[in-house]
Amino acid sequence: MTEISLKNEQAQFDALKKQSTEIAEKCLKLKVSDEVTKAVATQNLSKALGVVKDIEKIREEMKSPYFQAGKQIDAAAKALSAPIVAAIDEGKKSILAYDQEQRQKALAEQNRILAIKTAIATYSNQAIAEMDKASNYDELKATRTQWIVNAPKDKWSEFLPDFEAAILNLNEYAKSLRVGLLTPAESDPIEAETIKEVVLAEIASVGLAEIKSVEVPKLAGSRKTWKHEVVDFAQIPREMLVLDEAKIKAFMSENKNLLTDGCIVKGIKFFQVESLSIR
Repeated sequence: MTEISLKNEQAQFDALKKQSTEIAEKCLKLKVSDEVTKAVATQNLSKALGVVKDIEKIREEMKSPYFQAGKQIDAAAKALSAPIVAAIDEGKKSILAYDQEQRQKALAEQNRILAIKTAIATYSNQAIAEMDKASNYDELKATRTQWIVNAPKDKWSEFLPDFEAAILNLNEYAKSLRVGLLTPAESDPIEAETIKEVVLAEIASVGLAEIKSVEVPKLAGSRKTWKHEVVDFAQIPREMLVLDEAKIKAFMSENKNLLTDGCIVKGIKFFQVESLSIR
């Protein structure tokens, strides 16, 4: 039945094909030079417009049953898939939330270790700075007691071996400074500087292995998509702005009796373009 219907409608198109070709050729040959040729041209254009309307009418009639059937099929398929799509979306959100939570935990652990590493480094640098300030043996001894003998070893128990190694190196640095204060002739500035470099290098390595051991999971299958929202219209470049054509047309319709050709209203120029209407 459908095949027969299509053949009948195709036959209507075929019947119009010769007519449309002939009328198109006549229209292309139109040369308006006086009132007579103008009348002939108008008549031919009117016939051409009639053929176009006939073609459009057949097209709409041919397409209508399939268009309606297509809409029904789309609606039925959407009704079937809607709950599944919603479930998939919720599942994706759940997986993403879990991955993000695990990632945040891993990053928090890395930051925690980094904070301890930074605290030990700060302590060691302060100890070195205070010992460097000592101008005599007694000042150096007091500083050593405060920063080395009484070092808060229980404060960073998790990294106690690293902290104890730093303390031992700081003590070696104190010894080197003591030689410089008590027997300057026997002191070796290069030795003291070398010990300081060793202390700083070992401090820099504190916690690195622990930080690397904390695996920050990648968000499997996730992807980031850029979105946007306007927060300040005044800063938007002109080339990014788009006029609301529907509102402009509504404004012109509502104010057509007040507008004049070429007038500018609210930064928009309104003008008329003349065209010929064929009936």
